[in-house]
Amino acid sequence: MFEEITDYLKKSFVIIAPQKSPCPHSLTTAKYNVKCPATKREWGEREKISNCEQYEQNCTVAEKYRYHCVLNAIGNGTVELCAPVVDIIGGQCTEFTVGGQFLQEHTEKKCKSCPFKYISSNVYKYKECFQLKKEEKQASHAGINKNVHKSTLTASKRIQFSTTPSSEGFFSMKGDKPVTQIKDNRVHSEEQLEDPLIIFIVTAVVFFLILLIVVVLFIKLQAIKRTTSLMEKRINTEASDVKIFEGNKSTI
Repeated sequence: MFEEITDYLKKSFVIIAPQKSPCPHSLTTAKYNVKCPATKREWGEREKISNCEQYEQNCTVAEKYRYHCVLNAIGNGTVELCAPVVDIIGGQCTEFTVGGQFLQEHTEKKCKSCPFKYISSNVYKYKECFQLKKEEKQASHAGINKNVHKSTLTASKRIQFSTTPSSEGFFSMKGDKPVTQIKDNRVHSEEQLEDPLIIFIVTAVVFFLILLIVVVLFIKLQAIKRTTSLMEKRINTEASDVKIFEGNKSTI
């Protein structure tokens, strides 16, 4: 029960976390289902090779446009790319959503080792984020890199893909068939957090109604006390008047 409440609170914090901004340029640097580095040294080497700061982009300042290797939005593979560093809130793993074109919290997978808040470029510290289930590995058809190239910047944002065999990294998924298209083209946060958001709103409304009822009962109780007090004073006054009247009557 306590664990369920904790998970709910974490997801609630994700809901109120600052919205991430899309970065279309990240798609041009993305490679899919690669082996992510598992140590700070390996991460630094790949970061140096990627040299993300060299790119001209309008997503963020150069020093915050960093190397990342994270889960995809479905959670059955990895994405290596350059992207703006963001804060990950709620003790979650980090994912990249192709539909939203940004890094965000991965709410489908529990992360016991993740702190409540960390920066996305430190995700390599939390290895459980990359421990995929066997069926997930098979579904990803891994062992394949996808070098994503933008063919045009039209409104439709058409993307041309080229596939090359994977030969580097640490956390790869193994398979025998290349993946020819990206299926994780949704904004993960809106779909996964819809139910918790409704629960949060309903909980807030119920709490407000209970508080309103308590306030009304308190006001009524105070009114009853005042009425009772006035009635007691009136009875006492009338009793005193009767005694005085009877005293005067006996004197006459």
